[in-house]
Amino acid sequence: MSATNTQRMFLLISGIVLVLAIVFSVVQVGQAMQRRASMERKQDTLTRLEEMLEQRAAWQSALRPFEQLDTDRPPELARLLREQYPGLRADVQRVDQVAAWPGWQAERYRLSIDSLPGDTVGTVLHMLETQRPPWTLIEGQVRASSQQADQVRLTLIVEGVRRDR
Repeated sequence: MSATNTQRMFLLISGIVLVLAIVFSVVQVGQAMQRRASMERKQDTLTRLEEMLEQRAAWQSALRPFEQLDTDRPPELARLLREQYPGLRADVQRVDQVAAWPGWQAERYRLSIDSLPGDTVGTVLHMLETQRPPWTLIEGQVRASSQQADQVRLTLIVEGVRRDR
């Protein structure tokens, strides 16, 4: 083979190797970009899972005192009011019930008292909140009673949690 043919053959092989190297590099860059996008998605998922884990730990920590209670539910509202305030007429209606956490339900009640001494509203709220598990005030309305000047009409939406058994 002559020197010119050897040079041409060498240039042809070098050109083919260069084209293959460029194609290989382009393919590798494309795959690297795909891997990077995949790793970013996985990192986002990991961040969300860590946030969910922290939230779950906070929920479990908030639930722990309720699980240690002797009773599974707050006392019945009508009975509790009768015991604390004999002769008080209260209308208690369940509004709704939803699952709060596995094994626990949150119940909401509307409590209406037509005639209550105005200075006992705080006492009623304190009595509800100090039950174990407590009744929590969600919404409340106090209006002047049409029956007596020192009386109020109290309407409360309270929520209590109870354990499923």
